[in-house]
Amino acid sequence: MRVLKSGTSKESRRVLNNYASGDLYDSNEHVLSRTETIANMARDAVNAAKKYVPNKKLEMFLTEYNIKWVWDPVELRHGNNIGAVFHASTLRQLVDVGVSGAMVWHLKGHSYGVIEGDNTPRAPFNLFRWGTHYLTGNMPENTSSDAKSLRLFPVIRADGSRSLLLINSADRRVQIAGGNALFPSQGKTIRAERID
Repeated sequence: MRVLKSGTSKESRRVLNNYASGDLYDSNEHVLSRTETIANMARDAVNAAKKYVPNKKLEMFLTEYNIKWVWDPVELRHGNNIGAVFHASTLRQLVDVGVSGAMVWHLKGHSYGVIEGDNTPRAPFNLFRWGTHYLTGNMPENTSSDAKSLRLFPVIRADGSRSLLLINSADRRVQIAGGNALFPSQGKTIRAERID
């Protein structure tokens, strides 16, 4: 976590930002493992808020996060499928710790944006697009036998329909058993989209 200070001697403001790394050459496995660190730091903030403001539900936001905080050279994972997995895994874990929302840094631009400078959507853009369409609602209890490599993000939406985001952070294909139990398809249409 980086702490940025601004202000004069009379006033000081602290803004907490969280990034996976500052090293361009970190492996995909290292970058993806840092989503747990981001979630653990968010958990500490949520627990501190509960301790110092008991009996009141507070909305908690991660005000800035992304893979890298370095500008040069450009971090290609900000815009590819690894970036999409990073964001999905981070957001999934933030839901578990009780964070109300998170803001990725930033929306548009060649180095960090989920949209290129010329307005071309990048792979992580699809994840955020899906979120507003499919991942708004209540998350039922769920487990995965390999939670480090495969995370489930199930949602029951207000109209009773269901969505499921499968997040594979392994460096290999992961086979899922019991798909019919997750989504009984008899007489139903199932829409599937993917980033890979």
